Amino acid sequence: MPWNDYPQAASDNAAKALKHREENDSDCGTVVGWNTARILANREMVSHDRLPRIYSFLSRAKVYDQGDFIDSDGNEICGSVMFAAWGGDEMLRWAEKTLEQMEENKNERHIKSVIETDDEIVITFGKGEMDDDVEMESQRVSFDFDGTLNTDVGRAYLEEEKSKGSEIYIISARKDAEYIQGFAIANGISKERVFAMGSDEEKIAKIKDLGIVKHYDNNKSVVESVRGVLVEERAEPNELVVGDFVRWSSSGGNAYGRIIQIEIDGELEADSGFIVNGTPDDPAALIHLYRYDSESDAYVERKPVLNVVHRFSTLEKYDAEVRKSSVVKEQREFRMENAEYKGETIRGYAAVYNSDSEWMGGFYEQIERGAFDGVMNDDVRAYFNHDENLLLGRVSSGTLRIGSDARGLYYEVDLPNTTYANDLVELMKRGDVNQSSFAFLIEKDRWEQRDGKTYRIIEKISRLLDVSPVAQPAYPSATSELKTRDLESETKTEVATALDHNKSESIETQTESADDTDLYLYKLKTLNF
Repeated sequence: MPWNDYPQAASDNAAKALKHREENDSDCGTVVGWNTARILANREMVSHDRLPRIYSFLSRAKVYDQGDFIDSDGNEICGSVMFAAWGGDEMLRWAEKTLEQMEENKNERHIKSVIETDDEIVITFGKGEMDDDVEMESQRVSFDFDGTLNTDVGRAYLEEEKSKGSEIYIISARKDAEYIQGFAIANGISKERVFAMGSDEEKIAKIKDLGIVKHYDNNKSVVESVRGVLVEERAEPNELVVGDFVRWSSSGGNAYGRIIQIEIDGELEADSGFIVNGTPDDPAALIHLYRYDSESDAYVERKPVLNVVHRFSTLEKYDAEVRKSSVVKEQREFRMENAEYKGETIRGYAAVYNSDSEWMGGFYEQIERGAFDGVMNDDVRAYFNHDENLLLGRVSSGTLRIGSDARGLYYEVDLPNTTYANDLVELMKRGDVNQSSFAFLIEKDRWEQRDGKTYRIIEKISRLLDVSPVAQPAYPSATSELKTRDLESETKTEVATALDHNKSESIETQTESADDTDLYLYKLKTLNF
């Protein structure tokens, strides 16, 4: 439950700190701290997830409070500033009392300890005296881990259930239980009560099999399938950035996407025309929509591209690789021009450095020179249409050669004498196959604004995977010719034409963007070399 009955003195302390920050351009504190100060100063509701964080901070920061914000030498005392920003002594006493009142049984309890790390806050309640005639009824409850027990809201629910003496299980969709077992042991839960099921479907089955009477989860579809409690944690202002992969609840279950634009003081419009107004307290996000593809066990970009808008308060940052052991796969499509087929070999450039991609429904992309330097020894395969049964060549066998020069990443594959390889040659001659895809993992990127356009700059590739001629072009007007041309003169003309086209192309949605290691499936522009 949210609260707004905290002391007026706490609001006054927060307002004093905010005034000091404005007048002195203070560098003290964090975004979360100053957002808490605004909530207290405006006497807004303190949420269930914010309460333990307030108590945790104040109980630790008390020793740094000197009362004054400025010392005798004119230096700012950040410990005092932020202690006041979080509400000060009055808020500390109120938070402690309120947390203890959250206990719903008849036993009197007190807060014994608070331990906060970068990942979690653990509040331990000491047991009070039990009446001899009162016997606590133990019930079997379970918790999801990701998005539940690794959030303030989920851990607060955990403490409530522990205080009731509930028999607690952790049932996750993760494939590996080792990390969760460590969390369980640290929180007094037997590791034998930890289950990593590998999927939501198996998780639901285990919950029912164990006879769980109450399950806490941030996945709406799971909650609806069992006797569940939905755990939701609002994304704070500035907690999300452009480029973050996020999840939210929709009428059909969970939806996924990547943030490509944020607005804190104005409107954002979805492709459907739906408009959301962003504010400093609850920014709006323009999101590139994705879907989960069970065949490849990956999150893939929706085709055709669709951008939607949501407020931060509905979003959750989602690390797909950790939470579901799945990668985020993106498709980048370019025309396959001037491909060269000579004898039994296909040659071409897979990627051209510092060259604009096609308009990607919110941004452009470029690959920096040297992005592939650290992965030239990867055992890359060449397939037809990404079908692993239709192998064309492989680096380790010498039938596929990949290299990087000043222009970009090039490849050369010696085709096997197989029916499907011969069919590929014929299809390329006819123009039926006129694109190529290149798959790789990104280690580092950055987002920039250039002349009102948003760019994603790929700085470093962590792994090369495969290259594949494909039969489904994204741009029907694209053509491929299988005859040898004058590389030097024609390439210069082609690149100039492509750059002119990109400069003149209008952009309907301006965007900006963080840190996930993603799988990028590039449909490449292939050039002679």
